[in-house]
Amino acid sequence: MKSILVYCTKKASCNHVANFLTQNGLQSKPYHAGKTDEERNYVQKCFISGQIKVLVCTIAFSMGIDKSDVEAVVHFDIPKSIENYVQEIGRAGRDGRVARCHVFVSNDDYY
Repeated sequence: MKSILVYCTKKASCNHVANFLTQNGLQSKPYHAGKTDEERNYVQKCFISGQIKVLVCTIAFSMGIDKSDVEAVVHFDIPKSIENYVQEIGRAGRDGRVARCHVFVSNDDYY
């Protein structure tokens, strides 16, 4: 498996989704502004090096990150804007291979 980014809009969602994925066999870590600098640096290092394949993050992650083997971007929540969506899906497919982007929404997501 190559790398996967899962975007969430809330820190609590990042923690919940990362725990759920890990409990179901996909090692993942949360990354958001609620973590200390030391925690974020460690998680980012592990993701960039490939030790963690799935990173569950808010938009606090990946501004300026150029990781070539991201094969999928998943939006667990609706992106805050179309500009955010376009920027976030641009993280996938930088190695020239086919990449997938998924958005999971329900009627409860609209406020």
